[in-house]
Amino acid sequence: MRRVYVIYTVRELTSPLSLKVITFGVCFLVVNSVVSLPQVFLNMPSVTDVSALSKFASSAFAHTDTAVKILTIAGAGLMVWAGRDVARTVSSRNAFAHSGARA
Repeated sequence: MRRVYVIYTVRELTSPLSLKVITFGVCFLVVNSVVSLPQVFLNMPSVTDVSALSKFASSAFAHTDTAVKILTIAGAGLMVWAGRDVARTVSSRNAFAHSGARA
């Protein structure tokens, strides 16, 4: 039975969504090791001041290392891609759940 659990776990960990989430986690950990995120949040203006927040984000992104820029863009892209996969999965399951079945 242990082999069944191992095979199931390996299949789940190598699914496309899992690989995207794991890759995002690696990107996050690398960025976190280079950038002091608590200091970024301390320096950040209030989230209610949208123009100052936008200015801060663009300035912070423009003045960071190239590796951090690449990892940030990759992480954001992976999350959008994973979100799209989740939305497709949810909508396809809802479509099958309501496909002409009458109670």
